[in-house]
This record gives sequence, C-alpha cells and structure tokens, in this order.
Amino acid sequence: MNIDKYKGLIQNTYLFNGFSVDEIPKLFENNSYRICQYEKNFIIYLQNEICNTIDILLEGVVHIERIDESGNVLTITTLNPGDIMGGSLAFSKKIMNSQ
Repeated sequence: MNIDKYKGLIQNTYLFNGFSVDEIPKLFENNSYRICQYEKNFIIYLQNEICNTIDILLEGVVHIERIDESGNVLTITTLNPGDIMGGSLAFSKKIMNSQ
C-alpha cells in the first residue's frame, strides 16, 4: 500500500496537521512506517504491553475494550479513521509495567 492514498487523512490528525497534504508523503520517504491490515476481531494490543509505536487508524473501526475476571466486556472507546493509538504512551518518559 502506498502512503499517498492516506495523505489527506494523515494530514488531518493532530500529529501532522501542521504539514501540508503535499508534505505528508515526504515525511514517510525513509520507510520508517508500515501499513498493517487486521482481520475482524483480531486483538492488536493487550493491556500492559509496552507501547513503542504510534498507530493511525486508516480504515475501519477499532474498539478499545476491557475484559474483567468474569469475562464481561466493557468498551472503553471506539476509534475511527484518523484516530491515533499510542501517541501519549509513545512520547511518555515513564515506562508502564504491570506489577
């Protein structure tokens, strides 16, 4: 997949909104990105995983969910194209770990 297809969407995110739509592809020229596709109901991340990437949802919907000990599922939020996952964690100086 080519980043050009998504440059308008990426330019509208808070992380890249200072760049013009024509500058967006240039930011990704060094191939320090990857575009992944996931099947429906695929678990992308588990709670307490160390976050070292920033993910921009390009297509589809992602549900952030919490499952309790009894198996009850609580939807925390729903992400749509243009939403960012991991931004605050990736730029955090404090590393989160489970104890």
